[in-house]
Amino acid sequence: MKTSSNLIIVLAIALGATAATASTLTTWRWAPSPTQDAQGNPLSPALFYEVFVGQNGGPIYLAATANNAVWEQLPVAGVTYRISVRAVDAAGRRSPMSGTSMPFTAPSVSAVPDARAMSVGPAVPNPFNPSTSIAYTVPDGVQGPVGMRILDVRGRLVQTLATDAAPGDHAVRWDGTDRNGQSAPAGVYLVQFRCGPATSVTKVTLVE
Repeated sequence: MKTSSNLIIVLAIALGATAATASTLTTWRWAPSPTQDAQGNPLSPALFYEVFVGQNGGPIYLAATANNAVWEQLPVAGVTYRISVRAVDAAGRRSPMSGTSMPFTAPSVSAVPDARAMSVGPAVPNPFNPSTSIAYTVPDGVQGPVGMRILDVRGRLVQTLATDAAPGDHAVRWDGTDRNGQSAPAGVYLVQFRCGPATSVTKVTLVE
């Protein structure tokens, strides 16, 4: 199939997952979106990638965005994951979806049974209006920044929430506003929790 000069494509190859740490941090990698077609014509470069995840054979959903062709995930032990990705350029144009990865089943963490696991959610209430409290857990010994962002379903930043980096169980409130203090429109939002090198995502729904 011929491509136009402004089309961006994620190569439909098998993506890989490798255990990066003893706590089952998983790294997914894929081929970057090309910057030119087979004839040497320029293609719009990818600004970021949308990462879609399916669990245990279920439907895929938008789980995260990645600035580079790599995404780190802290999966649930025993759950089988597949991912697909697509590129988004600066104009908001999206590539076709990539091929689906080979399945990856997260290993057991029985080697560290007393370790506190990183997690985000649940949000209570959910659906909500006007505000919701989002639970999250910071594990012991985390290295790197801890933060939480609210994204819309296209991966655009809506709000940044202040988080506590101390190990333990916490909660943070989102009042349904964006970075300008304006009320966000009703809809589904992604809560992206970053803890060191790992990222976890949950969904919340703001209703009218």
